[in-house]
Amino acid sequence: MIRPRLAVLGIAGALTITPALAGCGAGTHPETIRPTQLTEGVNADIPTDRAKPTQIKIRNLFVLGPADTKTLDTGSSAPVYGTLIDSGGQADKLISVSSPAFGGTSKISGGGIALAPGQAVQLSAQAPEASQTPTPAAGKHGAKATATPTAAVPAAPEPAVVLTGLTERKFGGEPIQLTLQFERAGSITVTVLVVSQTGEYLSYSPAAAPAPTLAPAPVTTVTPLVFTKVPAPGKKAKKATPTPTP
Repeated sequence: MIRPRLAVLGIAGALTITPALAGCGAGTHPETIRPTQLTEGVNADIPTDRAKPTQIKIRNLFVLGPADTKTLDTGSSAPVYGTLIDSGGQADKLISVSSPAFGGTSKISGGGIALAPGQAVQLSAQAPEASQTPTPAAGKHGAKATATPTAAVPAAPEPAVVLTGLTERKFGGEPIQLTLQFERAGSITVTVLVVSQTGEYLSYSPAAAPAPTLAPAPVTTVTPLVFTKVPAPGKKAKKATPTPTP
């Protein structure tokens, strides 16, 4: 099957902000729909009632699944990708993303994704800041030495939104429900696909693997040795003489 190529805005950078058409209006009630699916990503609007002005546009929303020929095992994490467009006249904020397919708490970069009116925000992977190690420089005539930072080592990009605690193994291609909660526009529940990390989706960063759990070191019990004095051959052991009690 030939699939249209999904537009990617700044995958290796932080949340990408691009201009978008602004609108007006308000909506506060939760919405539940199954939007039109264009590629693997889905589109939806808040509110879903087309008679009302659109506040938030959601475009190309999907959950990144396992690599080709692999699976997401129970307990795994998976990132959410897509574009959020604030079409209302007021700023908003994505404060929660959840799914019944994931029992853990979702992780959102910075605790929430801020949306400014008339702007689009890409839920892309962002590289955390790498720490710099100061190198002391030699001072002159007893002057205090200054610190010269070394070049920062780039860190691996991390997805902005990650679902945790997968409840059932996924092979890729399965539909799941996803609920997005906004501070002003309310919530919306959509059906999205768990997309395999293959083809054009190879450029998207998966969720970081959990740190391995180290098994406790085995406990060794040492039994002390007890030595018993044995009399030499031909000699009788001295018989203990009882001590008379007064």
